Amino acid sequence: MAQATSRSRTTLAAFAGPSLPLAALGLPLVVYLPNHYTATLGLDIGMVGWAFLLVRLIDIAFDPLFGAVLDRTHWRIGRFKPWLAIGAPLVLVAVYMLFMAEPGVGPAYLWFWLITAYIGYSI
Repeated sequence: MAQATSRSRTTLAAFAGPSLPLAALGLPLVVYLPNHYTATLGLDIGMVGWAFLLVRLIDIAFDPLFGAVLDRTHWRIGRFKPWLAIGAPLVLVAVYMLFMAEPGVGPAYLWFWLITAYIGYSI
C-alpha cells in the first residue's frame, strides 16, 4: 500500500488558492447572467437556458478528456503553472465579454463566450 504524504497547511492553501477567484467569477455567471441576457439584452429565456445547457454538456465531455491531456504534459516550470497561465486570461476575457455585452447580441455571441469561459475554467 502506498504511504500517504503529509502536506503543510500553507501548501494546501496554495493549491486551493486559485479556486477562490474562480468561484467569485463563476457564481455571478450562473446566478446573474441569465437574467441579464433576458431582462436587459432581450434574449428569450428558453434560448438562454438552452445555451447554458449545451455549454455544460460539452463541458462534461471536455473535462475528463482535457484532464487526461493535462496529466500527461510536463513543462520545465511545472506541470500545472503553464495551464493556469493559459486558462486565467481566457476566463477573464470571456467573463468580461459576457457581462459587458451590448443590447442586440444574439444567441451565437452568448454561446461562443460561454464555451470560451468554460474551456478556460477547465484549463
